[in-house]
Amino acid sequence: MARRPRNGKKYHQGQYRVVNTSKFVGSNEIAIYRSSWEKLSFSILDRNPKILRWGSENVVIPYSDPTRGGSIHKYVVDLFIEYIDARTGKTRTILAEIKPYSQTQLPVKGRKSKTTYMYQILEFSRNQAKWLSAKAFCKKKGWEFLLWTEKGSNLFS
Repeated sequence: MARRPRNGKKYHQGQYRVVNTSKFVGSNEIAIYRSSWEKLSFSILDRNPKILRWGSENVVIPYSDPTRGGSIHKYVVDLFIEYIDARTGKTRTILAEIKPYSQTQLPVKGRKSKTTYMYQILEFSRNQAKWLSAKAFCKKKGWEFLLWTEKGSNLFS
Protein backbone atom coordinates (compact mmCIF):
# COMPACT_ATOMS: atom_id res chain seq x y z
CA MET A 1 0.00 0.00 0.00
CA ALA A 2 2.75 2.46 -0.92
CA ARG A 3 1.13 5.85 -0.95
CA ARG A 4 2.72 8.90 -2.52
CA PRO A 5 4.65 11.49 -0.53
CA ARG A 6 2.49 14.38 0.63
CA ASN A 7 3.29 17.76 -0.87
CA GLY A 8 3.57 20.92 1.18
CA LYS A 9 4.82 19.27 4.36
CA LYS A 10 7.86 20.55 6.20
CA TYR A 11 9.44 17.10 6.46
CA HIS A 12 11.86 15.49 4.01
CA GLN A 13 9.83 13.09 1.86
CA GLY A 14 10.45 10.83 -1.08
CA GLN A 15 10.86 7.29 -2.37
CA TYR A 16 13.32 4.79 -0.95
CA ARG A 17 14.44 2.14 -3.43
CA VAL A 18 14.69 -1.16 -1.55
CA VAL A 19 18.02 -2.98 -1.96
CA ASN A 20 17.18 -6.37 -0.40
CA THR A 21 13.85 -6.92 -2.12
CA SER A 22 13.45 -10.45 -0.74
CA LYS A 23 13.03 -8.94 2.77
CA PHE A 24 10.60 -6.21 1.76
CA VAL A 25 6.88 -6.74 2.30
CA GLY A 26 5.20 -4.64 -0.35
CA SER A 27 3.79 -4.67 -3.84
CA ASN A 28 6.86 -3.08 -5.42
CA GLU A 29 10.44 -2.24 -4.52
CA ILE A 30 9.71 1.33 -3.40
CA ALA A 31 8.92 2.53 0.13
CA ILE A 32 7.60 6.04 0.69
CA TYR A 33 9.31 7.95 3.50
CA ARG A 34 7.65 10.93 5.15
CA SER A 35 10.66 12.16 7.14
CA SER A 36 14.43 11.87 7.07
CA TRP A 37 14.13 9.63 10.11
CA GLU A 38 11.87 7.20 8.23
CA LYS A 39 14.36 7.17 5.35
CA LEU A 40 17.18 6.31 7.75
CA SER A 41 15.03 3.58 9.37
CA PHE A 42 14.32 2.05 5.95
CA SER A 43 18.03 1.93 5.15
CA ILE A 44 18.85 0.27 8.47
CA LEU A 45 16.06 -2.30 8.13
CA ASP A 46 16.97 -3.00 4.51
CA ARG A 47 20.63 -3.71 5.27
CA ASN A 48 20.55 -5.31 8.73
CA PRO A 49 21.05 -9.11 8.57
CA LYS A 50 18.91 -9.61 11.71
CA ILE A 51 15.87 -8.26 9.87
CA LEU A 52 13.94 -11.07 8.20
CA ARG A 53 11.09 -9.00 6.71
CA TRP A 54 9.98 -5.40 6.84
CA GLY A 55 7.36 -3.19 5.30
CA SER A 56 6.22 0.41 5.38
CA GLU A 57 2.59 1.48 5.72
CA ASN A 58 1.37 -2.04 4.97
CA VAL A 59 -0.57 -2.72 8.19
CA VAL A 60 -3.92 -0.97 8.66
CA ILE A 61 -5.67 -1.04 12.03
CA PRO A 62 -9.19 0.28 12.68
CA TYR A 63 -9.51 2.69 15.62
CA SER A 64 -12.25 4.73 17.26
CA ASP A 65 -11.43 8.43 16.88
CA PRO A 66 -12.47 10.35 20.02
CA THR A 67 -12.06 13.67 18.19
CA ARG A 68 -14.71 12.67 15.64
CA GLY A 69 -17.43 11.33 17.88
CA GLY A 70 -15.93 7.85 18.17
CA SER A 71 -16.33 7.05 14.47
CA ILE A 72 -14.12 4.28 13.11
CA HIS A 73 -11.10 5.26 11.02
CA LYS A 74 -8.01 3.54 9.61
CA TYR A 75 -4.61 3.82 11.25
CA VAL A 76 -1.77 3.05 8.82
CA VAL A 77 1.23 2.01 10.93
CA ASP A 78 4.66 3.25 9.82
CA LEU A 79 6.60 -0.02 10.03
CA PHE A 80 6.12 -3.78 10.12
CA ILE A 81 9.30 -5.58 11.22
CA GLU A 82 10.08 -9.25 11.68
CA TYR A 83 13.54 -9.86 13.11
CA ILE A 84 15.75 -12.22 15.08
CA ASP A 85 16.10 -11.08 18.68
CA ALA A 86 19.84 -10.95 19.46
CA ARG A 87 19.26 -11.84 23.13
CA THR A 88 17.05 -14.88 22.63
CA GLY A 89 17.68 -15.93 19.03
CA LYS A 90 13.90 -16.09 18.51
CA THR A 91 11.93 -14.44 15.75
CA ARG A 92 9.88 -11.44 16.90
CA THR A 93 7.44 -9.16 15.12
CA ILE A 94 6.81 -5.54 15.91
CA LEU A 95 4.82 -2.66 14.54
CA ALA A 96 6.55 0.68 14.99
CA GLU A 97 5.39 4.26 14.75
CA ILE A 98 8.03 6.93 14.16
CA LYS A 99 7.19 10.21 15.89
CA PRO A 100 9.02 13.17 17.37
CA TYR A 101 9.05 12.79 21.16
CA SER A 102 7.14 16.07 21.54
CA GLN A 103 4.16 14.54 19.68
CA THR A 104 3.98 11.66 22.18
CA GLN A 105 3.50 14.02 25.13
CA LEU A 106 0.43 16.01 26.20
CA PRO A 107 0.89 19.50 24.71
CA VAL A 108 1.61 22.44 26.99
CA LYS A 109 -0.10 25.75 26.16
CA GLY A 110 2.89 28.03 26.70
CA ARG A 111 2.99 30.90 24.20
CA LYS A 112 1.13 29.08 21.42
CA SER A 113 -1.99 30.45 19.85
CA LYS A 114 -5.24 28.91 21.02
CA THR A 115 -5.73 27.40 17.54
CA THR A 116 -2.31 25.73 17.55
CA TYR A 117 -2.78 24.44 21.09
CA MET A 118 -6.22 22.99 20.32
CA TYR A 119 -4.91 21.34 17.15
CA GLN A 120 -2.09 19.73 19.14
CA ILE A 121 -4.56 18.49 21.79
CA LEU A 122 -6.76 16.92 19.11
CA GLU A 123 -3.75 15.26 17.40
CA PHE A 124 -2.49 13.96 20.74
CA SER A 125 -5.93 12.47 21.53
CA ARG A 126 -6.19 10.93 18.07
CA ASN A 127 -2.69 9.43 18.32
CA GLN A 128 -3.43 7.98 21.76
CA ALA A 129 -6.50 6.22 20.32
CA LYS A 130 -4.48 4.88 17.38
CA TRP A 131 -1.73 3.56 19.62
CA LEU A 132 -4.18 1.95 22.03
CA SER A 133 -5.78 0.09 19.10
CA ALA A 134 -2.35 -0.89 17.76
CA LYS A 135 -1.31 -2.31 21.15
CA ALA A 136 -4.51 -4.39 21.34
CA PHE A 137 -4.04 -5.57 17.73
CA CYS A 138 -0.46 -6.61 18.44
CA LYS A 139 -1.34 -8.34 21.69
CA LYS A 140 -3.86 -10.56 19.86
CA LYS A 141 -1.17 -11.57 17.35
CA GLY A 142 1.64 -12.01 19.88
CA TRP A 143 3.46 -9.01 18.42
CA GLU A 144 4.72 -5.82 20.03
CA PHE A 145 3.94 -2.17 19.31
CA LEU A 146 6.68 0.44 19.70
CA LEU A 147 6.88 4.20 19.43
CA TRP A 148 10.23 5.32 18.04
CA THR A 149 11.27 8.81 19.01
CA GLU A 150 14.57 10.65 19.05
CA LYS A 151 14.80 9.49 22.69
CA GLY A 152 14.72 5.90 21.95
CA SER A 153 14.69 2.61 20.46
CA ASN A 154 17.98 1.17 19.52
CA LEU A 155 16.43 -2.20 18.89
CA PHE A 156 18.66 -3.39 16.06
CA SER A 157 22.14 -2.25 17.04
